[in-house]
Amino acid sequence: QRLERMAPNYVQTYLGFAELYLIAGENEKAVAAAEKAYALPDKRETRGALFIPVFSVYLLADSFDEAREFMNEYLTETGNAFPPIGPQSEIELVIQRSRRGGAVEGRLRLFEEIEKKFVEAYGYPQPALLLEMIDIYRAQGNETRIRELLTLYATPEMKERARKSIDEGRNPGSKADWERFLKR
Repeated sequence: QRLERMAPNYVQTYLGFAELYLIAGENEKAVAAAEKAYALPDKRETRGALFIPVFSVYLLADSFDEAREFMNEYLTETGNAFPPIGPQSEIELVIQRSRRGGAVEGRLRLFEEIEKKFVEAYGYPQPALLLEMIDIYRAQGNETRIRELLTLYATPEMKERARKSIDEGRNPGSKADWERFLKR
């Protein structure tokens, strides 16, 4: 709090508050601190660099609907067609952090939204995210939704685009996930 008084425009102060509030189980305060950090910079590039840290606070706070709103607001603000969750390591981080909470339905809505935007941007699904959704639906006993997802995202055209992506080496970190996706 002393640092906040001394440097009220220092983004790291509010990200630190968010982390401490998460540890203390004060999720609403954590989200408010992260939102304050995100609102401080004026430069689009700086706000872009804050996307994953702030998005992560929403995930860790079990605020999946708010995370979805934040993502969509960011996309509108920047004019991007796809969420700024790109490299395989960031997808894995999103999945891992989302597992902390118990709001499974909110998590699924968020994942479905990200997957939809990924397909719109690239023409094929993000395999790790698709596999995570399938695992969640399987744990719920919802085989119908699994079949729907596979019908929607495992079309021959999408599989061919995924094969080309592997062949072109676009994202070597996701090769194992692609290969599992292609086998479905």
